[in-house]
Amino acid sequence: MLHPFQCLLYCTLATDGSPSFLLAASRASVHVFSTTDGTLLSTWRSTQNHAVDPELMKFLEKRAEDQDPSNRSTKRQKKASPDTGSDSSSAEIVTENGQSRTRKSNKAKISEPNVVNLVGTSDGQLVAVVTDEDKCVRIAVCGLCPAEVRSAVGELRRYIAVAVEGIPAVFLFNIADNGAMQQEAAISTEGNVIGITVSRNQHNIAYAIDTEHKQFSQSQLVDMDRRMPNASIGIVQHTSATMTDFDELKNDLLLRVVRGERVERPPIWVMRQAGRYLPEYHQAKGNHDFFACCRSPEIASTLTLQPVDRYEGLIDAAIIFSDILVIPQAMGMTVEMLDKKGPHFPNPLQSPTDGQYEELMARRVDVGKELDYVCQAITMTRRKLKGRVPLYGFCGAPWTLLCYMVEGGGSKLFVQVKTWIYKYPNESKQLLQKIAELCVEYLALQVKAGAQIVQVFDSWAAELSPTSFKNFSLPYLRYISHHLPLRLKELKLDDVPMVIFAKGAWYALDDLCDSGYQVVGLDWLQDPAEAVRIARGRVILQGNADPGVLYGGKEAITRVVREMVEGFGGGQKGWIANLGHGVTPFVDPDNLRFFFEEIHRLATTHGHPDSTL
Repeated sequence: MLHPFQCLLYCTLATDGSPSFLLAASRASVHVFSTTDGTLLSTWRSTQNHAVDPELMKFLEKRAEDQDPSNRSTKRQKKASPDTGSDSSSAEIVTENGQSRTRKSNKAKISEPNVVNLVGTSDGQLVAVVTDEDKCVRIAVCGLCPAEVRSAVGELRRYIAVAVEGIPAVFLFNIADNGAMQQEAAISTEGNVIGITVSRNQHNIAYAIDTEHKQFSQSQLVDMDRRMPNASIGIVQHTSATMTDFDELKNDLLLRVVRGERVERPPIWVMRQAGRYLPEYHQAKGNHDFFACCRSPEIASTLTLQPVDRYEGLIDAAIIFSDILVIPQAMGMTVEMLDKKGPHFPNPLQSPTDGQYEELMARRVDVGKELDYVCQAITMTRRKLKGRVPLYGFCGAPWTLLCYMVEGGGSKLFVQVKTWIYKYPNESKQLLQKIAELCVEYLALQVKAGAQIVQVFDSWAAELSPTSFKNFSLPYLRYISHHLPLRLKELKLDDVPMVIFAKGAWYALDDLCDSGYQVVGLDWLQDPAEAVRIARGRVILQGNADPGVLYGGKEAITRVVREMVEGFGGGQKGWIANLGHGVTPFVDPDNLRFFFEEIHRLATTHGHPDSTL
């Protein structure tokens, strides 16, 4: 009997034509499923905390050769197992006929640890099996089965249907003729899916759901064939929610400010309000790496809601937990989040003739497929919010994304990207344009999924001179603000407010006020009163306390909030209170609470006859 699966990984072993597998972790084991018919091929049991076991790789490679005759006579490229630095592991391979063999180490065994993650590359290559002896994984797959669905035109398509415990959706992975597998859809359900099955001929998919979102006993079976008579057409229609699926917004303070209305106090939220400064963040994140959290709709939704729950009644918006670098990932680049270092591109762009640049420019990116997990997280979060506050979606600005793609991570000198824009200006602009087009589609799909306002982060704008900003950033920011409403209209969706935050671009504030965005975010280098003077009421301003004040204690926080409230004219119109950048690590959550409380207190009393502000 298989235990609930803790993580999934789609795996191939070579190039086109090779069989593919679905790997599922369950306690101390990794189960290998065929993506052709869903049968269990093998179980691998780990008895030590180590990377990919060579015996497992040998078994999978042999399996691939056996199932693909065209490759039998071809010398297969051997995949190197990550170097663990020691030979301190042992593993048991249990094959289909029940035979087993054990490779023992020369060191003492340790009791079976839990498998907590399966790590793979974007092209489906297995990289590592990660185990841990103490911590457990929260997400469990509660159903996995093969299915065949006939489309409206009679085409028979093969899928692996997966149900994840606690998530109100069934995920369908399309299986191509060559065995390649991609996630195609998330079928929204009325409650959390607790089981999944198919008919004997595999043509009808049924799933059990918890209608009360609480008890498994209050479940019902729904025949997907009846709900989706047009099969694949219905799948597309169910990929994301419509606005009618969500509860009515109860706190619309922020959206009223964006519309230019006078309000009782300024709305408040802060960038990176969901993050590592919160103890509950680390509990929910568990052993998952950063991007694994982003790719898990359930975890991303949980992390998004944590500050809303903690600061109930004090903040007026949520922002989806994700990262700006998911767009380069969708474009095919590998991005890692390294501990104590930050984002890292193992293979950044070198030059327009490095081969990778041409490949990126030629590749057609299906944003809906590549970044569907973000849309799922947005839809799930909107439902969980139940109208408490509006939800921000976001993306990185083209210039900032180009910086990361060329520099390979953060930088102090930005030598590489400066080389690009001055040595290869035309090629730089072509890539910036492609990124801008992807940003439009990505933001539109976020709105379709439930985002009520979107923000574009130009985090490295300060690295550009005023002239360079007008050449390499501003045109692409304007492209997004102009084309997003057009794309929303094509999708028959209403416009949503757009925010631009160009960190360090104080010199471009006047241009940003005319860039097509309804809200302009300010960093802490801007004087609030001077920003109000420059803006002249053309836009709503958002910001802009120095995040560092949160390290300074209550007296410093009160002083900064008072200056901010006065500078923005009291906060009854035209201002969204925020920090001038995201919450930084090691901030005391209670200091942030006091920051929120002081904005409530000082902005509410500003202008009152008895006020001592």
